[in-house]
Amino acid sequence: MDETRTRMRRGSSRRSSRRPSAKRRSGAGPAAAVTMVVVAGLASQTLSPSPVAAQEYTELSRTEEIRLAMSAGPLSVSKEADVYVLGSRGFEKAVEGTNGFSCMVIRSAADRTILAPHCFSPDASATVLPGKLAEGRLQMGGMSQSEVEAELTKAFEDGSLPLPEGDAYAYMLSAGQHLGPAGQWRPHFMLYMPYATNEDVGGSPATPAFPFVGPEIGHPHSTMVIVMTEFVDPADVVLPR
Repeated sequence: MDETRTRMRRGSSRRSSRRPSAKRRSGAGPAAAVTMVVVAGLASQTLSPSPVAAQEYTELSRTEEIRLAMSAGPLSVSKEADVYVLGSRGFEKAVEGTNGFSCMVIRSAADRTILAPHCFSPDASATVLPGKLAEGRLQMGGMSQSEVEAELTKAFEDGSLPLPEGDAYAYMLSAGQHLGPAGQWRPHFMLYMPYATNEDVGGSPATPAFPFVGPEIGHPHSTMVIVMTEFVDPADVVLPR
């Protein structure tokens, strides 16, 4: 196990040090534009962005959003994590945690009904979360998905946003996830592998019983997706006092 872990770290380090040309990244743009919509259909169909550009983002009360965010991870982890909620100017910290994990409900300008609860590991909190916070600020600034993607691409290219490093991973275990027209997908674990493709891991979204790369492929925030067996019910979350 230690030897396998070492190989994975080395592979992640090599990918993190590569910053592909703008041409290669532009090829990943359409997939990134429907990040969470694609997740919902990975095993069955290819989905297009929903025509909801003028629609407001789904509103949650502060308590609802904290509960939903915390249900993204195992409760033993999320009960001591930082928790972010979406405000009028982007994400803001609602709960100060103690274990280095960070939980939030990610939105998408491609489909504003999407609610994608994530719980990031400490390394992902350091190297992935900055991009998600930037995305939230751009969304609340009224940008379209294509405009958001263009701004984030520039930030990755000029180095103002970091690439995932170390043991960067995220849980998406919430039974309250709403990932597009298909609604709920499956509970899953995502290991960040910058710019990875399914050719790198021998995977395919068509066979989600095995690890595969998605929903973003050849992208700074590409992940290897590993399907889990149990959801976490938001109703089971004990809210911080």
